[in-house]
Amino acid sequence: MSPSAKADIAQVRLGDSASVEFVVTEQLIDRFVEFSSDTNSLHVHDDFAQAHGYRGRVAHGLIALSAISRLIGTQLPGHGSLWIAQDVQFTQPTLIGDRLEAKVTVEKVSAAAQVVILKTEVVNLDTRAVVLRGTAKVRVPNHAGGV
Repeated sequence: MSPSAKADIAQVRLGDSASVEFVVTEQLIDRFVEFSSDTNSLHVHDDFAQAHGYRGRVAHGLIALSAISRLIGTQLPGHGSLWIAQDVQFTQPTLIGDRLEAKVTVEKVSAAAQVVILKTEVVNLDTRAVVLRGTAKVRVPNHAGGV
């Protein structure tokens, strides 16, 4: 979908999916710390994280969730859609160097309500562990109806 293309609920089908892969980097965590001011020592100090049983700094869960936001806003349903609710479980921590895949899959479409329900999931590509799972509710424009 091009940056100028708009989401259209008439084009969304059950089972449609979109995904994106990314790597958790030290710079990504540092930028999130700067943006959010979440300076939890698990996120900013290797020695603290290691003392608590991790091999290094733990990434903020919202970094993985932000990949879901990226998919909703740019791919499925796409530009113009509005994420209005999310049920989420952070099932495994992610660490620097982890390769992740975020995926959204259409589970329900209500043209009348202009809402799409998406299964949301982020998987660690190296371990195959699900690190985030949930359900998103997204309002989608209905261009045929003039919205």
